[in-house]
Parts: sequence; structure tokens; C-alpha cells
Amino acid sequence: MINELIIVNESGLALFYQNLLGKIPKEYQQIAAFFTALNTFASAGAVNDEVKMISTEKSIFKIIKRDEFSFIFSCSKRKIDESKLNTTIRRIVEEFLNEFNKEINRFNGDISIFDSFSENIEKICNIKTKKPKKSSEILKNFLGINDKKIDYKKVLNSL
Repeated sequence: MINELIIVNESGLALFYQNLLGKIPKEYQQIAAFFTALNTFASAGAVNDEVKMISTEKSIFKIIKRDEFSFIFSCSKRKIDESKLNTTIRRIVEEFLNEFNKEINRFNGDISIFDSFSENIEKICNIKTKKPKKSSEILKNFLGINDKKIDYKKVLNSL
């Protein structure tokens, strides 16, 4: 399961951050800078290597480099379906690059243009956000009414 996503450009600026657990965002710009520095260190040596995954006790950080971006996924180690996770990650990367192709070429430093991508991630990851109930739904639940067509005036007058 993906817990967090940070999309970073090649200069280390976090363009997009989303916490899929609904928790308060971390200092994601510093986290982006850390991963960028780590990748720069790995690629600067004689081996010219690239960081693709970092594992901790509870999490796996998957780093996907595409074009001039790094997509950093923080994933839970609990009951992970690796195939499904990789498919979801590929979809997120492809959708971001396709949706923001024009914006990427004209990027002027305003990261708010990527904010709308949260909705895409919620759809891809099948996350259902809780929406407040309408007052009519509250009344139906309170009265125990299951009928689709309700004369609310009649119901209220009978109380």
C-alpha cells in the first residue's frame, strides 16, 4: 500500500506531495532534498549507481526516475502485493507525465499547478474520501426510512 508520494524535479524541488493516510504533511521539501542528495551521491561515484529502493523496518521507499523527475513512494511493508503495487506506481507515473506534459515544459516554479493531481491518485489507488452526509440522509437515518421518495413536509408535520 502506498502511504505517501513525493514528485521531485532534478534540482530537488518537491513539485507534489500527497499523504494517502490523511495525516498532516511532513516536511516534504526536506525529504525531497534528502533523496536528491542521496541519489546524487550514488551517481557521482565511480560506479555511477542509482538509488531505486530504501528499506526500513516498517516501510519501503521506491524511487522511480523518469525524464527529469523522481517519484518517491513510501509504502507499507504489511501484506504487500508487489505486482499490484508496481502496477499502481506505473499508472501514477504515466498519468502525471501525460497530464502535466505542457505544464512541465513551461514550469516557472509555481508548484500549485500540480495540486489537482491528488484526485487522480485517489482514483488510481481507489481511495474513498468521506463526504459529509446531506441533511436529508441524516433525517432518513434518524427516522429509519428507506423509501427513496419521501414527502419531508408530511414527515415533519407528523412529528
